Amino acid sequence: MLDRSRTRLRTDLDRGEKVSALGWLGAASFFSVLIAVVYLGTDVTLPGGPTVPFPWPLLAAAWFNAVLTRTAKLWSTHIAVVLIPLSLWCVGYLLFLIGPEVTRELLVGNNILAIALLVAGIMGGLWPVFRGK
Repeated sequence: MLDRSRTRLRTDLDRGEKVSALGWLGAASFFSVLIAVVYLGTDVTLPGGPTVPFPWPLLAAAWFNAVLTRTAKLWSTHIAVVLIPLSLWCVGYLLFLIGPEVTRELLVGNNILAIALLVAGIMGGLWPVFRGK
């Protein structure tokens, strides 16, 4: 049985372990922005045939970037290091915006949703930093 009164947070982490962890968080942020961009224009077909826009990537980007930032806070106390996953998410967003034809059309074709995705991703990533816990 786990005795929570004796559970301690590890502080004897070496630099390689921290760099590796932040590298995996960066890779997850690139994968996250890819999924968000591809599924940004999702529609749900209702019974009877009409389709309704269902922009679930907005919520997913905010939530997942918050998770990435909170996880980065476990590895470092420096704000610049903690914001590495969010920075890489923004770089990935910009690469998809100006990069390949397919993703550029997905983002530019959904102007309001593309801007909302950027805002949701940034706000989700910044939330754990300013929340204070």
